[in-house]
Amino acid sequence: MEILVIGTSNTIVKGGWFDSFTSSVGMSVTRIALGGAPFLQFMDVSGRVKSNDYRAIVVETSPNDESYPSSVGSAWTFDKLYHDFIVSLNSIAPVFVLRIPPQDKWRSNSPIASRQKHICELAGAHYFDATDVMLQSSREMGAEVYRDKYHPMTPVAARVGAHLSDFIRGSNFRPRRTARPCIVGSYALRKIDEFGLEAVSFSNSLVSEDFSIIPLGGKVVFDKPIFCLGFWMLSGRTNAMVRFEGPRESRDILCRYRGVPSVGAVQFVPITDGFMTKSISVVKPWESLRFGLHSEPIPPPFEFGLSGLLHYIPA
Repeated sequence: MEILVIGTSNTIVKGGWFDSFTSSVGMSVTRIALGGAPFLQFMDVSGRVKSNDYRAIVVETSPNDESYPSSVGSAWTFDKLYHDFIVSLNSIAPVFVLRIPPQDKWRSNSPIASRQKHICELAGAHYFDATDVMLQSSREMGAEVYRDKYHPMTPVAARVGAHLSDFIRGSNFRPRRTARPCIVGSYALRKIDEFGLEAVSFSNSLVSEDFSIIPLGGKVVFDKPIFCLGFWMLSGRTNAMVRFEGPRESRDILCRYRGVPSVGAVQFVPITDGFMTKSISVVKPWESLRFGLHSEPIPPPFEFGLSGLLHYIPA
């Protein structure tokens, strides 16, 4: 058996907490990591893993959760989805949430962190706040705590990994307490590869995904509406005003990342508070936006590289 780690860019940093953790925990460790978005991008993980595969699951999403909570939605939406996320994972193996705070929340009270800690307590998950370890390590090493807004200095992060290993082994890999599951429905990835669109693949050491390219004027229509919470897109092939049409209204989302196609090549984009969607299309930006005098237009080509949609499936 092994440990599953679900994390953000802090989990990818070479020599950081993840490398230190794997070298000290004494077990095989598998990693699912993608930066740039809150926990929502991992909502479908519980449906993709087997309960007998892992002895523990580590969740490291705090920097993005605390920095971009409004991208998920209202406080009710955020808490409901985070609760479902932790409970679903805790039904597979004991969950250990690692909090590495963003720089602006390090010395101040974080309402998001407080709510997430409370949700973990209700869901029977462990919660390890690395703040004190980071401060102590910084003082002992005479080093700065952070190298940027979201990432601790590598030696500081390495200390966090070692302390987390001790914390998990000290728990004997037992859940904090047994929680009664209370999720109605599930969360899954909805691919769109049946629509005959141009297909491209992307892979690196952490991600391997197939994408469908929706061109300007292209439209994907579902057999029945689905409740979308976000989508995974290929930034190097995305420059579009994406229109999500629902039964009664539509929502336009501008996705333009062509300036840095090699950075965050695969990105998750939350749909705030979710949206009941019956079709997706790429429209001309000026059909949705009004440009001011002397403003710079969004240059073509317009296209949308979509891997799939995160959607909620009622029970």
